[in-house]
Amino acid sequence: DRAKEHLLKVNKWPVAQRDSYLREAFRRRLERSRRTYKMDISFIQDIVPSNKIHWNWLENKTSPFKDRYDVVEWSRSVLRSDALILDTETTGLANRQTSEIIELSIIDCRGKTIYSQRIKPLRKIPKRTTKIHGIRDADVDTCPTFVEAYEHIYSLVHGRAVVAYNSKFDKALLAQSCRLNKLETPEVQWECAMRAYHVYTGWNRFPRLPGATHSSLADCCAVLDLLKLMAMGEPHLSGKSIRANNNL
Repeated sequence: DRAKEHLLKVNKWPVAQRDSYLREAFRRRLERSRRTYKMDISFIQDIVPSNKIHWNWLENKTSPFKDRYDVVEWSRSVLRSDALILDTETTGLANRQTSEIIELSIIDCRGKTIYSQRIKPLRKIPKRTTKIHGIRDADVDTCPTFVEAYEHIYSLVHGRAVVAYNSKFDKALLAQSCRLNKLETPEVQWECAMRAYHVYTGWNRFPRLPGATHSSLADCCAVLDLLKLMAMGEPHLSGKSIRANNNL
């Protein structure tokens, strides 16, 4: 309604001209949205080594998000894609040089569990972080080390689009775990569901993940629920409501 009033005021159009303009604009928009556009950049193969080119990244709509409509479109695109959803539990924050991953889970956008594993860290788990996620040293004592789990994790995420809630954190901890174990960090196209949800809600502060439990697999599922919610263009719901509407 505000846009309609703006057209009348600024363009000094009569109502009939405004309505005619809007009908034609929406018709053109609908026609364009039915088509798929691709750009041929195969020439890049003559410049960049083939193992460094991730063609699937080019098909994914990436952030930043300007408004709620961008988030809805992005969420729908992610759910149609082969992107993965990843979450970690760690021994500490990203700004601690000794923080490591002690639990890592990956699911696909259909909800299938691709990987879920606890990992024995190089150092003991601080009690303050155990209070957050409940993982104790005894819980990971017989689990594989990061070096032992690395090859499988690398094969799953290298060259892939990966969605995480606060992807900056998971990206940093994956890189740091690799660094501490003298391993190559996989190349990943990181997408942040938290930033998308921040724009979607319009809140001043970054919102917490609805339904988060500090279990990496459960939190992956919570991210998937959130993507479905945003793809539907639904208003903000509590974590409990999202779970109740898991058939979205």
